[in-house]
Amino acid sequence: MLNTRINLWQSGEYNYPHGAGVGFSPFMTAYLHEDDAVRPVFLVVPGGAYRYPSVREGAPVARRFYELGYQAFVLTYTCNPAVMVPLGMQPLDDLARAVRLIRLHAGDFHADPDRLVVCGFSAGGHLAASLCVHFEDAEDPDPVLNAISPRPAAAVLSYPVITADPAFTHAVSMESLLGKEPPAAFRDYMSLEKQVRRDTPPAFLWGTMTDESVPVENALRYGAALHERKIPCELHIFSQGKHGLSLGNEDWAMRRCREFYCREQELAVCRAIEAGRIPVSEERKDQIFKDFLYGPYEGEKAPDQPAPWVTAWPEMAADFLKRTLG
Repeated sequence: MLNTRINLWQSGEYNYPHGAGVGFSPFMTAYLHEDDAVRPVFLVVPGGAYRYPSVREGAPVARRFYELGYQAFVLTYTCNPAVMVPLGMQPLDDLARAVRLIRLHAGDFHADPDRLVVCGFSAGGHLAASLCVHFEDAEDPDPVLNAISPRPAAAVLSYPVITADPAFTHAVSMESLLGKEPPAAFRDYMSLEKQVRRDTPPAFLWGTMTDESVPVENALRYGAALHERKIPCELHIFSQGKHGLSLGNEDWAMRRCREFYCREQELAVCRAIEAGRIPVSEERKDQIFKDFLYGPYEGEKAPDQPAPWVTAWPEMAADFLKRTLG
């Protein structure tokens, strides 16, 4: 396996304050086969409430789809760890740039640019689906890259945030993305079930009926919007399971993933807060450190229980993609 890091933005192109301002810049991590076979692409977009990219929804998923024959990538995109500066369009610009870069360098990656799949989890599912419905709005400052379409061939959406409807949305995700009181038009724009068009890519969706964080209505609404427009869609709703299941296997449950590159921005923000470069109250500082550093600022989170009934979803998704994309 070839493993490499690919920076998204050149100097001067990236200006998000709690990214560029703390020494962070978005990037991709590639998991590539070492032969010359041209393979489809699987671009993983971890969740994390638009506050951080989840470690357990990054590398483990990329490695699983690498095993299924894909050239796999993980996107470490711009997040809002302190929930202070609304993200707006920045994460969408990051994802669109990632897709364009993969297509620009498809020959180097031995990748099929016409079979490029985005796979998002939770808030990352919202980001992946945002690209599916708003790909024409994601303009790139580089004219060469702007000429390359960022439209994915298909999407895999895992317990995704879809709507900004207060009855069913994930409030922290929407606040991180839109701010506390966004204009109604922007809220509707990011209610993705309202934005599906006939050229929206096909999607495989899955979630659980007992998701305590992102109601299953999110996946149901997006699936219904695709079905209404006769866009290929497959929807699997498991009867039980907590939010954030990722692969649901024992490695997930025991938190065995140690590829922590997804955490670069949140840790940079923590360092900036500690140094006083980002002013927050002591109470807010304490909460942010507990969120990201665990325990009394160190240690591990408790393990989970495996969810073996969901572990087949990668094979089911790969089957749908093969039938849909060829």
